[in-house]
Amino acid sequence: MTKHSALGKLAVSIKGGPIEMGERFSFASYVGVQGALLVEETNNGASRVGVFLRDAPAPQVQAQPQAVAQPQAVAQPQAVAQPSAETFA
Repeated sequence: MTKHSALGKLAVSIKGGPIEMGERFSFASYVGVQGALLVEETNNGASRVGVFLRDAPAPQVQAQPQAVAQPQAVAQPQAVAQPSAETFA
């Protein structure tokens, strides 16, 4: 694979940046990368992948630690008077 071959150009597109001389590259490391393929017609009527346009990666948002509210003191339950038969008369 060279940087000028179709496979080399596809690898650079999938990686999202240049592949340095001597750098190891494995397509298996990029399974699941999403993007769009532009398929072109060749002179003899066949088709080939012209370019791969990688989707922009989602921004990495680092969650900031949030203070957890401590529970407030709760009043103790109080006895409730039971209704008597006279209440409903």
